[in-house]
Amino acid sequence: MKHHTFVSLLFFFLFSLSVVTCCRENEREALLNFKSFLEDPSNRLSSWQGPNCCSWHGIYCSKSWHVVAVNLGNPAPARVILNGNKELVAMPTSISSALKGKISSSLFTLSHLRFLDLSFNNFTSSKIPSGLSNLTYLTHLNLSNAMFEDSIVAQFANLTSLRVLDLSCSYEVPDVSSISYNLTSVKLSDSWHSFIHRGSLSSSNLNWLEGLHNLRELRLSGVDLSEASQSNKWAETLSLLSNLRSLYLLNCRILSAIPINHLLNLTHLSSLRMDSNVFTPPIPNQLANLSSLLIFGIKHSHLAGSVPYLPQLKELYVGSNHDISINLNSMFAVPWPRLERLDIQFTRVFGSIPTSFSNTTSLVYFVADGCAIQGSIPPSIMNMTRLEWLQLNANEISGYLPSSISNLKSLRNLAFFQNSLEGSIPDSICENSSLQYLNLESNRLTGNLPDCIGQIPSLRHLYVYKNQMNGTITSLRSMFQNSTPLTVRIGFSGLTVKVDQSPFSPNFQPRVLELSSCNIGGGIPNFISNLNQLAYLVPNSLGNCTSLIFLNLGGNNLSGSIPSELGGAKNLSYLDLNGNHFDGHFPIFIQKLQMMEVMKLAHNKFEGKIPRFIGDLKNLRIISLAWNCFSGSIPEEITKLEKLQVMDFSNNKLSGPIPEKIDGMKMLTSRPTDGNLLGYAVSLLIAGVELDIVTKGRSYQLVAVYTYVSGIDLSCNTLTGNIPQEIGQLHGLYMLNLSHNGLSSEIPRSIAEMRGLESLDFSFNHLRGEIPRSLTLLDSLSYLNLSYNNFSGEIPRGMHFDTLSADGSAYIGNKFLCGAPGGMNCNKSVSSSIEKFDAEDSRLEILFYGVVGIGYGVGISGFFMILNLMKEKWRVSYSRAIDKIVMRIIQCLCKS
Repeated sequence: MKHHTFVSLLFFFLFSLSVVTCCRENEREALLNFKSFLEDPSNRLSSWQGPNCCSWHGIYCSKSWHVVAVNLGNPAPARVILNGNKELVAMPTSISSALKGKISSSLFTLSHLRFLDLSFNNFTSSKIPSGLSNLTYLTHLNLSNAMFEDSIVAQFANLTSLRVLDLSCSYEVPDVSSISYNLTSVKLSDSWHSFIHRGSLSSSNLNWLEGLHNLRELRLSGVDLSEASQSNKWAETLSLLSNLRSLYLLNCRILSAIPINHLLNLTHLSSLRMDSNVFTPPIPNQLANLSSLLIFGIKHSHLAGSVPYLPQLKELYVGSNHDISINLNSMFAVPWPRLERLDIQFTRVFGSIPTSFSNTTSLVYFVADGCAIQGSIPPSIMNMTRLEWLQLNANEISGYLPSSISNLKSLRNLAFFQNSLEGSIPDSICENSSLQYLNLESNRLTGNLPDCIGQIPSLRHLYVYKNQMNGTITSLRSMFQNSTPLTVRIGFSGLTVKVDQSPFSPNFQPRVLELSSCNIGGGIPNFISNLNQLAYLVPNSLGNCTSLIFLNLGGNNLSGSIPSELGGAKNLSYLDLNGNHFDGHFPIFIQKLQMMEVMKLAHNKFEGKIPRFIGDLKNLRIISLAWNCFSGSIPEEITKLEKLQVMDFSNNKLSGPIPEKIDGMKMLTSRPTDGNLLGYAVSLLIAGVELDIVTKGRSYQLVAVYTYVSGIDLSCNTLTGNIPQEIGQLHGLYMLNLSHNGLSSEIPRSIAEMRGLESLDFSFNHLRGEIPRSLTLLDSLSYLNLSYNNFSGEIPRGMHFDTLSADGSAYIGNKFLCGAPGGMNCNKSVSSSIEKFDAEDSRLEILFYGVVGIGYGVGISGFFMILNLMKEKWRVSYSRAIDKIVMRIIQCLCKS
């Protein structure tokens, strides 16, 4: 009997133990119920089966087998980017791993829970669950970017044990929509990143934080605090959180001064990030009194003034505040003994980098893009042996890249894009074995690319695009035989590249390969079709490159037809075939490329009609078919392209009417509703195609509706009648060319309202009357051509040539015109002036044909070559200068 009793007790004990070691049954059931409300596309919860929930993915138990932690934050949030149309798109390599659905109330029966992370999942615009108040033992709660939509009131009032609270609902992603470019150039902007929202949370005040005295870390980035910040005491509750170490309030729509009086009470605060708000200047000097503060960030917050001396800091981020002034000499005249990371990009920096800068020997990271820094690279920087990141893009730095660069043994990132560096790249750079990113684009570098550069073991990104080098890469395969770069951009560098047809190493799988204008002859190299990781290319692969997004074959000597296999690159959004010798009809495979945003086929030998399927490319923003042999009419379907910003069909053999609905195209006629004009510069270029746009009396209605167009060229057509007064409504216009038509009215006085106008050409028409005095009000005007019309009277007083461009770009010659610059009166002949300008026209015409001949000899059009030789200090007016050159070329062709 005793034996049976003992066995029974032992059996009961083992049974009870087995039950306990399999976690508590009620908690297991609660978790399974929670799972039943969720979609799990990546099968993250596939282990959630069987009796022992303590072994399930993301579940952790205490010694008493209670569930104490649920860690289901998305381990791989989708890699996304804001494209050129401001649309959020996932990168091709992204996979969906976010849980989706609703949060079951059963989760809140886990009363012993201390850690809960549900970040970067998708709870489909749910409210913040009220059941959270039951989890009174919680010390760590992360609901960030999980698609909640709610107003924060008192949902967290009972969670007095919390040490970490993250309710952020926005985060930074790459943003290319603000890149400003026209048909041939790209301009650096300070908006490479934008915040996107995953959810929508707001709080009218911060009173709900009063009881959370144990908080060590508070993250509210993206939570709308605009209403709360209207009170001068909006941060008073924060001052009660005496244990707070980290405070993150990025992109919270705060509209106030920095609440320094309340922040000073946070004596343990070590990290403060308040970027992307609208703060009233200045940055308070009292921040120096926060002796525990190590990290301070207030980027892109509309601040002005100077940066206070904060010697306690390890990290300082004040970039993208355009009105902050920084004198590096003064700043580093005093020691910053602990400073490791400094970001001052797109602030106002005076002078050059001082020698004293190198005294900050602790510095690891330095970013100063777009600061107008001048002078050369001080040799003393090469003694900063801890430096890992040196980024000085878009400045005015000159001189040489010193051979002592090899001293920076820790250097991982070196970027001098868009400066004025000269000389050759020193061979010693190959000794920087840690170097991963090297960007020397858009400088004046000469010589050859060091043969050893492809042997840097860590190098992943190489950019030497657009320089003045003159060497030859004798074997692309050999250069990268032992390395695995992700990005190679060496186009327009002056280098000649010899491409091997023999197989490359299977490890050579770049995602970006840029070889524009590298004198590559023949067809597209065979090896490219083996690059199955390629996403951006110049020149590039075919249908095998299914991840391909960017394809640039521009400025080479490529000929023949475009392989139809390219239609397999479904993600292609940027296609540049400009300046080659491609022929045949419009490539049919393009109709498969529904992601296409930019399409450049100019300066080739394409012929036939423009296909109707062009209207199906709904994402198209830029289309350039200029300088080909296309014939027929412009298809009506092009009016379906609601996102179109630039359309250039000039210098083809097109005929017939412009589609009637073209003046209703939304992007060509409307200001963007979000107020962001960057990336929305519009050009309407239909010069030299002899289109009938006077049909049905619409001759200038076409122009008058484009209120936000920036450049209009309708030269060399058959326009007749009057220039309407409504033309003055084009306030954003900087270039207007109506030359070589049959216009016969007076110049409307409303033209004075176009105050941003830089280039005006009404030449070769039948315009009459006096030149309006209102033209003298156009302060920005740098090119004026009114020649070969029927004007009478005098040149208006105040219209002086010295107010125009230095090259004398002013053409007002006319046999009926009295008056001239410099005091010429009606009794003196102006024939000499006319002859001078005619001779200048002839010289320009000869120059044009000569440049084109030379340009095509090296595989690039003439005016592209001129642009390559331009000084970098002209880059601000780069895109506008292109329009002027095009205008002069068209004039020459029309006269010939």
